[in-house]
Amino acid sequence: ARGPRATALVGQTMPRDEGIAGLAATRGTGLLVREASRSELHYGRLDREVEYHTRTLLAVPMLHGTTVIGVIELLNPFGSVDFADWHRRAAERVGHHLASRIAMN
Repeated sequence: ARGPRATALVGQTMPRDEGIAGLAATRGTGLLVREASRSELHYGRLDREVEYHTRTLLAVPMLHGTTVIGVIELLNPFGSVDFADWHRRAAERVGHHLASRIAMN
């Protein structure tokens, strides 16, 4: 976790099959959601607990082959209202790398 509320977020968990991250994991594909807090898919409990307002959310599954190991979420891009295509590509590369490292253990 990195950002203004990162310390409060560390150690927090959410159900694997809920929220936008859960949908990205279930589908095995990335999702970009603008105005995330207005989406019925958004898992707002964490926002309330860490006192954060998620506006834009990019969720990318961490894939090892076809197996989803986890999900990377990027929230509220700095200096912009939206994530660029390179954000998604970079998150996917990092996700693949992390998933292969985790699967090795």
